[in-house]
Amino acid sequence: MSQFVENSAMPPTASGTGTPAPAALGLWDAVSIIVGIVVGAGIYQTAPFIFKHVASPQLALWTWGMAGALSFIGALCYAELATTYPRDGGDIVYLNRAFGRWCGFLFGWVQLTVILTGSIGMMAFVFANYAIRFAKDAAGVELGIFSAFAFAGGAILLLTLTNILGVLFGKIVQNVLTVAKIIGLSAIIIAGFMAPMDGAWGESSLSLDDLRKLTFPGFEASLGVALVLILYTYGGWNDAAFVAAEVKDGKKNITMALVLGILLITILYLLVNYAYINALGYRGAQSSSQIAADVLNRGFGKGGVALMCVLVMVSALGAVNGLIFTGARVYAKIGQDYRVLSWMGGWSVGNGAPVPALLTQGVLALALVFLVGTKPGRDSINFLLEQTATTTEEKKVKDAAGQDIVMKSKSGYFLKPMEWEDSWKAALDTGAGEKATDLAKGGFDTLLTCTAPIFWGFFLLTGVSLFVLRERDTHLERPFKVPFYPTLPLIFCVTCGYMLYSSIAYALVRDWKGGLVLLGVLPLLIGLPLYHLSQKLGDAKTTESI
Repeated sequence: MSQFVENSAMPPTASGTGTPAPAALGLWDAVSIIVGIVVGAGIYQTAPFIFKHVASPQLALWTWGMAGALSFIGALCYAELATTYPRDGGDIVYLNRAFGRWCGFLFGWVQLTVILTGSIGMMAFVFANYAIRFAKDAAGVELGIFSAFAFAGGAILLLTLTNILGVLFGKIVQNVLTVAKIIGLSAIIIAGFMAPMDGAWGESSLSLDDLRKLTFPGFEASLGVALVLILYTYGGWNDAAFVAAEVKDGKKNITMALVLGILLITILYLLVNYAYINALGYRGAQSSSQIAADVLNRGFGKGGVALMCVLVMVSALGAVNGLIFTGARVYAKIGQDYRVLSWMGGWSVGNGAPVPALLTQGVLALALVFLVGTKPGRDSINFLLEQTATTTEEKKVKDAAGQDIVMKSKSGYFLKPMEWEDSWKAALDTGAGEKATDLAKGGFDTLLTCTAPIFWGFFLLTGVSLFVLRERDTHLERPFKVPFYPTLPLIFCVTCGYMLYSSIAYALVRDWKGGLVLLGVLPLLIGLPLYHLSQKLGDAKTTESI
């Protein structure tokens, strides 16, 4: 075993509450985590919008396959890093070693404060949304506005508790949900083959005027936008590296899990999209608002909407559980390595679960559910942004009696208040529960869009770390090496760079400059003094085995 010296806040057992359960995850467990996190609601919800950006069904499938190939290249890069440095925490370990402890700390900090916890909250609200729709379509029950938050919060609480019970419970739940998810996707694939539409593959795209009627007046089709959206739908496979230390025969199985996971996801995505087009035709797939339900209705008759709701609910729960399971390992790692966050570094002696990290993650995810998933929470964020106004404007308006009055309003914001959702959604003729979840989901979509530049920035740094560590740690054994080095890692870095550029451009086009700073950059800036404080507290140095 090679040794390296790395700063750490304390030895893993310093908290007195145990260490990770050694080699508790098998190959299928790791594959299940990857599939469970990646296959969320995107394949059901975003496919029609992606089709709108692509000129033909053949090109659409090619684009989905290309995104799978790019993800596969990224998986190869992570496989080398995870097998060379097989410790829980994933990117934290690689970034610490390549660029310094500040980089790993900031990565873990933004994952904790917005990125992973925000993803948990968003997927919990997706589950809530479809649970409410299922109650309405299957049982005719109209649920109230508070049911959305009850479902979302309940999902986070229940799955956090399950993972606190131990790694065994967490992985069993993940495996069951992943199998159910694959069965559900198989139902869509079978339905698509059972009821093909004549001439489906000969159709071209809808006209630009028709596409604008289905989207918004300024819509322009872009293959680049389609690729960005598809790569988002593939996102999350790298989280398997967070649990590297807990995978049996990790130096072999981590690589196998990443490769098999991406291959399985790519095959499923291609077959599901083939089924969409085969059953509905390309124009039908472009214009569908509930594409999975439409395909299931063609294949199995009435009840497609209810079945689709169940599929999305299972997919969302699988993503929530996978994020909770892997995310807690990141926070436990930074708790062990940095004194300022040391309360998260403990593990349960009895079941090998990072209980303090799980509790912290659960509390923050629920806090984000309130802050960006409710009107009072969003109003409080905008209140803070409104305090950055630099000028005041006077405007003449009519009062209730029709008299002219002068009202003062703030303007010239340094950080512009957020527009959390499109105004037209409020006018939709839906139930109170559906409105609540749609508006909440809009808040989380905004959160994740504003934090996407931070996510892709660190993803790019991890890609660059492969080059740095190849040169720095020439003495270390590398059980797996990326083939065709340096070409494939360069492709991965270029992809991350393009996604970083695209995510910044999209946030700026949507005029989210204020939100981009507050929701994305501000947590990062707060992390810098926290890291400095941790250094002042005197992080210890420990020698650890690779």
